[in-house]
Amino acid sequence: MSKASRNGMAHIAGGVFTMGSDRFYPEEAPARKVRVDPFWIDETPVTNAQFAQFVEATGHVTFAELPPDPCI
Repeated sequence: MSKASRNGMAHIAGGVFTMGSDRFYPEEAPARKVRVDPFWIDETPVTNAQFAQFVEATGHVTFAELPPDPCI
């Protein structure tokens, strides 16, 4: 699954997997093959403190903080 580790991140090889299901909830259908490109992912979850530092440094606003759009 993962290759080398770099700065607390693991490399995940891409590949093909079946996404969805034809046997459970209708919104999961149809089951289909999906290709995912290789990517890097943190080896550990981001803590609340780390996320707070990120928000402070970047001014990032999450979707949860945005007022809802009544037209959607």
